[in-house]
Amino acid sequence: MIRRLLEVYPDLDPDQIRLTKDQLTQIIRSASDSAFRMAKSVSLVCDGNECPYRNMCLYYKVGIAPVGEPCMEEVVLIQQTLPQLIRDFQIDLEDSVEHDMVQEYMDAVVTEHRSRKDIALTGQVVESVTTVDPTTGQPYYEKKENPVLAVKERALKRKDRIRKDFIKTREQRARYQVGNPEDESSLAADIRTRMEQSRERHPSEDIQDAEFEDVTDE
Repeated sequence: MIRRLLEVYPDLDPDQIRLTKDQLTQIIRSASDSAFRMAKSVSLVCDGNECPYRNMCLYYKVGIAPVGEPCMEEVVLIQQTLPQLIRDFQIDLEDSVEHDMVQEYMDAVVTEHRSRKDIALTGQVVESVTTVDPTTGQPYYEKKENPVLAVKERALKRKDRIRKDFIKTREQRARYQVGNPEDESSLAADIRTRMEQSRERHPSEDIQDAEFEDVTDE
């Protein structure tokens, strides 16, 4: 771990690096726990007394809000959601494309979670100032649908779109049998058979120039 850090930051003096046990544990956890890494990248940073959701936060109420660290509530949400998503779609987080898709999905999950809390705090209908009487300064209000509802709907649509993308990817893998050693072996055997049949039919041609033909038993 430290060796990799020094490879990325060669100017660091290894003799000057001093880590406590807790700091080392955090570094190892961040590097090895995919859910924790994902949570740190999409979660709010806990703002303690300044957090708009503090009155709905259990961790704040019991006095253990991790101020300056990723929001504990959102970290737990991601740690609960991510493993199930990986199992459902057999996701490979080492694949950069799938990793980005998962990160976008988790961002949508967290956005939906926040929007639901916003709606709980402000209601589905909000009042907004439309005009102000220039003489008296009296504001006039109009009741409108809470704009956070639109945020929630967009987040739900993003989640649905990404799930469909995962399904399409799995269907394509099944169609082409990608990643299945048995099917890859069968494909290799089929190619060898075709090459031998082509060689028999075109003995005077170089095999690289010969065309493969589908041969059916008559």
